[in-house]
Amino acid sequence: MKYKYYLHRGSLLLLLCLAPFTLIADNYIDLKHSHGFGIDTHKLRLNNVYIETPHPENPEEKTGAHYNVTFEIDFESLHLIPVQVDETCASMEFVVKHEFEGYPIEFVNINTEYQFQQTNRDGFVRFEGLPPRNVKVRFEHEGFNYFEREVELNCQHTVFNEIKLQPLPPKPVAKHIHIELNWGEEPRDLDVHLTGPAPGLEASYKNAHDRFHLYFGSESSDVARLTIDQFSNTKPEVIDIYPPPEHDKLRAGRYCLIAHHFNGAGNLAHSGAQVSVWIDSEHETNHYTYMPPPANDEQLNGENDDVWYAIDLHVNEHGQVDIIPIHTYNKQVNPNVVRCH
Repeated sequence: MKYKYYLHRGSLLLLLCLAPFTLIADNYIDLKHSHGFGIDTHKLRLNNVYIETPHPENPEEKTGAHYNVTFEIDFESLHLIPVQVDETCASMEFVVKHEFEGYPIEFVNINTEYQFQQTNRDGFVRFEGLPPRNVKVRFEHEGFNYFEREVELNCQHTVFNEIKLQPLPPKPVAKHIHIELNWGEEPRDLDVHLTGPAPGLEASYKNAHDRFHLYFGSESSDVARLTIDQFSNTKPEVIDIYPPPEHDKLRAGRYCLIAHHFNGAGNLAHSGAQVSVWIDSEHETNHYTYMPPPANDEQLNGENDDVWYAIDLHVNEHGQVDIIPIHTYNKQVNPNVVRCH
């Protein structure tokens, strides 16, 4: 049967030495253009292996082809067992274009489980040496939504597809960021901290060089303001970030938002804490919410001076904002020494 024929070819690979090609009886195996990688904890794949062997029905006739061979590791015997052998006779081609303007897109990253390539200046790419089966293909390029397609390959003809990538909408230039920290009953008192860019600011006991640090001990900078009540544990605590004086966009740089367990019993990871961020709006469309993950709560002491490093806000030179969830914990951190990682 044909599957036994393929498995016979795959089993020859167990006898390979480190030379670029091997002669085993009447079989010839060439690894000059092969490459391999692990696909999970107990399997690996060797791609583009050339095997030439006598035909099973006519030993005098030799046939050769390229194969992708998947092996499973037998940890007791330390042998590699071939479990799947795919002939690599199929090919496919793509042209990738801008969905609305129609021009070709260069340097699109195209991934399959077998190969990775990029499009050329004409938006074109060709894949060869693929198995005749359904292959998932993913297209990615900065500034565009990613796109996935499943392509049915065969050995009879090259499959061609024209792909159109949709551009991401431009990010608005932000002129105001509003942040609130709220929490539940325990711990009784959490404090919000924000560090951000402050060119020329000297380092001190409460801030790093070129960085401001907003918290109850320093409630304002030239670009941000903390609003808290004079009494402890009043919530929510509020921070607003604005452009520098006489500027119309936010100062570029990295802003770090951290919650500090100041007082009261309980674990910050289970405090019901919530960081809410509004960018240039109080409407739901520009509202983002973050909560401390319950996992890894063993990294906290469950007492004063625990911290949750919640998010980073990255403002580029055009005043556009990206929010990066961080969600890491630390402990035994005094309020004045809260910093970015």
